[in-house]
Amino acid sequence: MSAGDRRTLRERQTDQVKEMIMAALAEALEDGTAYQDVAIAEIARRAGIAERTVYRHFPAKSDLLAAFSEWARANYLNLVPLPSLDDVEAVAKVVFAAYESRPALTRALAVSEVGRNVHHGLFLEVVAQRRALLDAEFAEASDERRLVEAILGYLDQGLAWFVLTSEFGLSGEEAGNAVGWAMRQIIEAVRRGEAPRPADAGADAGVDVGAAVSDEDLDGIAAV
Repeated sequence: MSAGDRRTLRERQTDQVKEMIMAALAEALEDGTAYQDVAIAEIARRAGIAERTVYRHFPAKSDLLAAFSEWARANYLNLVPLPSLDDVEAVAKVVFAAYESRPALTRALAVSEVGRNVHHGLFLEVVAQRRALLDAEFAEASDERRLVEAILGYLDQGLAWFVLTSEFGLSGEEAGNAVGWAMRQIIEAVRRGEAPRPADAGADAGVDVGAAVSDEDLDGIAAV
């Protein structure tokens, strides 16, 4: 036992078993098994322990999920400090590198309900951190500010990594570079006084989509 480790032997053994259970659950998810279909017996088999041992530490599957959320924070992805909005690009690259470090797990969590539960606490912390910095860019709450916050939040998550790598064939590094660049462009646009318009802005401007398409345009479309 190290000088700084004051746990008893039993406590260290308990922590070791819990780590084995968490690693086994992560492995099952990485292999493509949906969380709701992961049987306790399968977790026990992968961990090399008795099924009753899993139940002793996690009597209900909700207990297992809560523990897995903490495990993911400690071993996979945690809050990356964002000192200022000027750092969004660099931070995005760090976050996407973490996604890429365990691509199968990122993919499994990105497209599942359990993934949203696992990342919910972290997501709220990321949003709060960025919101505090956005307060300095927007004088007051507005629809434009809400839209900017929403698109930044959408880009900065595992689902964006999944779409860019799986649907567009980008590498993890390319996806991080692209998202970081896009977030920086959004911040710079806000500082220039530009921002996305709320949903009713087009209606207020009297935009008529039908009138915006000429007969020549329609003829050209029909000819394709």
